[in-house]
Parts: sequence; structure tokens; C-alpha cells
Amino acid sequence: MTGATSFRAVVFDCDGVLVDSEAPLAAIDQRMLADLGWQMTLQEVHDRFVGHTAAHFVEEVERHLGGLPVGWREPYEPLVHRALHEDLQAVDGVLDVLAGLDVPVAVASNSSHARVRESLALVGLLQHFGDLVVGSDDVVQGKPAPDVYLRAADLLAVPPTTCVAVEDSVTGVRSARAAGMTVFGYAAGLTAPGPLRAAGAVTFSSMAELPALLSGA
Repeated sequence: MTGATSFRAVVFDCDGVLVDSEAPLAAIDQRMLADLGWQMTLQEVHDRFVGHTAAHFVEEVERHLGGLPVGWREPYEPLVHRALHEDLQAVDGVLDVLAGLDVPVAVASNSSHARVRESLALVGLLQHFGDLVVGSDDVVQGKPAPDVYLRAADLLAVPPTTCVAVEDSVTGVRSARAAGMTVFGYAAGLTAPGPLRAAGAVTFSSMAELPALLSGA
């Protein structure tokens, strides 16, 4: 990206923004929940759980079902492993975005630190971020609390108000906004633009649009 900007860094969410993981993982969650007795559409799974922590997922399922059997995740772990290690791809166009940026970048995710780094490495994006990766286990509270974004700004050594965040969930938008960041909301696939805008994001539907948005930020 060329030209003057009023921000000093860009902080990206991971799942659904950098790596194309949310749709396949939501489909696995839908199947798992159905087997446990909670019938939901794929859109409902996405709207209820995407952007939240794994702990939030367990809490919600236990609240709805009244408890979970021992080993309830085990039959689905091979499906998750395949989705993350064999089928995972970078979000279309995001590599060009990263290659064109002339400001520092970081990642702030509700996934674990190790999971984020592994996912980025598998799709060839980790080199763009180095050690500037924050997972939910690096902070006291995950999204929608601002902790991950505040930590990312701290690692970047810039005020959070000088950062732009790129998110794809309402939970993530609320987190970045609470940290004081300008937020661009990636509305693609199951992510609708309306809720992202209502949470405070400027929305876009293709990564090809993001460089122009950043140039005008």
C-alpha cells in the first residue's frame, strides 16, 4: 500500500480473515451439536459461536444441553485435524494485501496462541507476522473484551487508537472497538454486513477492496 495514512499499524483477526477456516469448522460444530441433540442451521452456528472462545462454546452447549458426556469431542477430532492440516487455505486475496502493506501488522485472535501460529504457518502467512501474534490464552479475557487488541498494540509499540483492525465477527468488532481501533469488517460467506456495521465496522466483501479502504483510513 502506498500513500500517506493516518494509522500506524494493522491488526488482523485470524480465522475467517487470514485463514479460511470458519465455514468448515462451523460445519463440524453443526454436525457435533446435532449428534449431541442440539439441532441448528449452519447460519445459527455461525452467528452464535463464530468469534467467541472455545470456553464460551462449551459454556453455551452445557447451558443448553444440561451437561456433556465424557469424551464428547473425541469422535470429531479427526475432522477438525483434517480441516486445519489438510484443507486449510489462506483467505482469497489476503496475501496480496499483506504484501502491499507498508505499516507493521499483528494478529489478535480468540483461538489459542499455538493454534494461530500453526494455522498461519500452514498457509504460508506466519512470516508476515513473526512474534506479533496474540491468542486468547495470552490475555485475561478473550473477545469481546479488548484485551487481545490492546496486547497487539502493545507488541506493536503504538497506541491502539492508531491501529486499524480487520475483523469478520460481531464479537471481534466489539473487541477492537472497545480497544479504540478503527475496524473494517470482512463480510463474506456466512458473515452478514448489517450486524458488523451495527457493531461499528466499515464493511467490505472482498479482500481486493481492503487496500483502498486502508489508503483512505
